[in-house]
Amino acid sequence: MTTHFKHGLRGSTAAMAGAAEDLSIEALIGDSELVTVFDDFNSIVKGIDTFGASAIFEDSGWVLTDEAGAVPVVDAISMNDPSGTVYYEPSCLRIFTGTADDTGGNMQLDLLNGAVGTLISTADFPHLWIPDNGGTSGAAVLDNTTWVFACRIGLRADLTVTGAGAWDSKAFIGWAAAGDTSVMDHDTGALTDAVGNLHGFHIPEDGSIDGVSKRISGDSLVDGTNFTELVAAGGVDGTVANGAVTAGDTMWFDLALRMDITDESDDAANGVTTFYHRRVPNKAVGAVGPWRKHSTQLLNQTPNHSIHLVPTIEVLNGPTAGVDGVFMLDWWAFGTSRQSLR
Repeated sequence: MTTHFKHGLRGSTAAMAGAAEDLSIEALIGDSELVTVFDDFNSIVKGIDTFGASAIFEDSGWVLTDEAGAVPVVDAISMNDPSGTVYYEPSCLRIFTGTADDTGGNMQLDLLNGAVGTLISTADFPHLWIPDNGGTSGAAVLDNTTWVFACRIGLRADLTVTGAGAWDSKAFIGWAAAGDTSVMDHDTGALTDAVGNLHGFHIPEDGSIDGVSKRISGDSLVDGTNFTELVAAGGVDGTVANGAVTAGDTMWFDLALRMDITDESDDAANGVTTFYHRRVPNKAVGAVGPWRKHSTQLLNQTPNHSIHLVPTIEVLNGPTAGVDGVFMLDWWAFGTSRQSLR
């Protein structure tokens, strides 16, 4: 049986124990105990930007930086630019790493715009940052809080030499310390983490996806301690065997993490990070499947830093001439505990 509801959504007799009966469903968001921030990247940004000569995105709070020692060539950052079709991907933030091997850049959505020093407009790029432990709220600002980050990303090897579709670039998306503009080694793609604290997702050259929750700068990565593999090597390659309709297709994934922080100052008992993921196949291949909760949780790797953590995207080209990385962000979502619960 098919039905079509034709009236405004409103609360039932169960909403707010009955107090919100017939109240618009919009008001019921207050019943949620997490503050929610979501961006579908539907806005139009006119023009194409680059990491090293940003003139557009920094007006909305992004700090764009060429990778240290690895300046990209003809890199391009765009979002729904109506002026042409070369860099047009509807409802996506699109990053092209350029044509030079092992080069790229870093984007951070900071509290302050690095170019002009004014507060950013969260209306343009909604997000949540994670406070530092020396902020005005004191060293316990993160105690007994929950933080959520989720996104849909697209990965593609922009083929000009080979038709194999194998990803060999490298990327990171998540939270990193403000000013950490070189999250990865530009040659190897390894997480360098010079400033400390990384919480997000790493896609290295081998085409895997790792969940990362890393509390201490300089600590080596240890599987099951501060990172865990969500998608095996080769899983993001745009190959027919992997589910691509045509070799070189963009491969899409939904990724999410949840950090439950207990005592941020306690290195031995500060909480847990849990990861979730699913493949988003082309419609011709099949339907989107259910989210998968990853079996390995990372313990005692939740944030505690003297620098605030901000949304960060870093994308670097691969080592193979003519196979250049394209990274797309379809949407992202953030959540954190309401102040009243802290």
